[in-house]
Amino acid sequence: MKQNLSFVDMLPDPVVIPPMTLQRCRETGDFREILFEYYKNTAIFCLICSQITFESPNWKGSRNRWTVLVGLLTRCCRIMAGHLEYFQDGRYGDITLILDRSLLETCVKVRWISGDALDDRLGRYLEDSLRVDSELFSEIEKNIETRKGIVLPIEARMLKSIDVNAKFAGIDLSSKPKLRKAQSLADMIETIGEKRFLYTVIGKISSHAVHRGIAFGI
Repeated sequence: MKQNLSFVDMLPDPVVIPPMTLQRCRETGDFREILFEYYKNTAIFCLICSQITFESPNWKGSRNRWTVLVGLLTRCCRIMAGHLEYFQDGRYGDITLILDRSLLETCVKVRWISGDALDDRLGRYLEDSLRVDSELFSEIEKNIETRKGIVLPIEARMLKSIDVNAKFAGIDLSSKPKLRKAQSLADMIETIGEKRFLYTVIGKISSHAVHRGIAFGI
């Protein structure tokens, strides 16, 4: 067995589809067998990439970028693993569409952040993620002031959690900073060089059935 495997050595081999399989899919119009193989291959790729440590010579970048990208790749792995549980039993439905939307958003963010060497997109991503935290932080501060400094246990836990996230992003929420928004998902897709059509099909149209089902109770 080969020792000291490189990062490239650990990556899965490219998918090879037998000509007979491809012909059968073309005749039936059902390409799920091929799509499953590509999906599985990509899931393994994400899993391996998500295991890269910050100290690895294969990683080039800041610790914040590493933390965010590994977190997003780990989310991809979990979503794809959940997908495979449904695929192997031939179960498709609303949950598949919901997972697809989540997977699209996560993958796009990985590419969007990775495509900026200066980490400005990473900064915008972190600031945008703190916008809700900032609102909650301000509300808790107001409540504490109303009670003349008395802090409830649940508020203390919330403030501690918010503080951890803010420190990671290098932001002091007590100074009431003006937090930037990240690009919308549709704009991110165009920024990374993909067509907006991708967002239209997976991000919008595919979720219509789910929304109708919720609205009409079906």
